[in-house]
Amino acid sequence: MQTLGRSDLSKHHDVDSLWVSIRGKVYDVTNYADDHPGGIEVLKDVAGSDGTESFEYVGHSEDAYKTLEEFQIGVLVDHEDGNDLGAVWDAQRVQVEKPPNSKPIVVFAMTAAIDRRAHSEDFESSISGFEF
Repeated sequence: MQTLGRSDLSKHHDVDSLWVSIRGKVYDVTNYADDHPGGIEVLKDVAGSDGTESFEYVGHSEDAYKTLEEFQIGVLVDHEDGNDLGAVWDAQRVQVEKPPNSKPIVVFAMTAAIDRRAHSEDFESSISGFEF
């Protein structure tokens, strides 16, 4: 695994060469950009820089972490991890197991539907089809 400096990382900030650093690891996501569920623009916003805060803010799935590892090309030699929040986050994330046959997209869709209905004029009748 190669060690890279921030100056190396900063050279790769467009769609033809899209690198991002997350928790001190460098990933070349150029070939993944078109497949990224959040869209290519999200990746372009953090390309050539540290995307840790953005990545963790979104709350990616375990599958996203596994996919990300496939694109690691190096580590930042001048990475500063402050209070090592990444290690603490990993320790907590590992403790949470995905329930068997879970359907997170269904939960998201129901949440969005409830939110949309909550803003309708007749809230009580709009939620009558949901079980709580």
